[in-house]
Amino acid sequence: MNMKEDGKPTSDVGHKKVRVLLVEDQPIAARAAMIRFDELGCHVELAEDGKSAYELASSHQYDLILMDIGLPDISGLEVTRLIRMHESSLNKRRVPIVALTAHAYGDIYRDCLEAAMDMVITKPFLAKEGKKMLDKFHLIASIKNKFKKA
Repeated sequence: MNMKEDGKPTSDVGHKKVRVLLVEDQPIAARAAMIRFDELGCHVELAEDGKSAYELASSHQYDLILMDIGLPDISGLEVTRLIRMHESSLNKRRVPIVALTAHAYGDIYRDCLEAAMDMVITKPFLAKEGKKMLDKFHLIASIKNKFKKA
């Protein structure tokens, strides 16, 4: 057990961090989103392209996936469809996938929802949107527990 010098457990002992897969090919946008999730107490893994995103999502357990739709190899829409097929074929739980786009209007918004994404947010990714996502998918409790006194 991890202990502070005063003998009390550290604040994160026994509390699960929310695991987020961030799929973003732009380094500055990726770094900004990683900082926001870190501020919220999440554990973040980064995939810089669609192939890596699918491989990680298929082989690891995440609580949330934040998916850029404009990736260099496979679109985020197609990666989402592949993840949903994988989940369905193995009877795995459906992980919330949130679209991250610079243009969340009209056809793009509709396309994201038709690809089985659960939510659409626009860039830049801000901390308030992170909190909103975590709350919407009932993940905020995992983070709030991190800040309770031991």
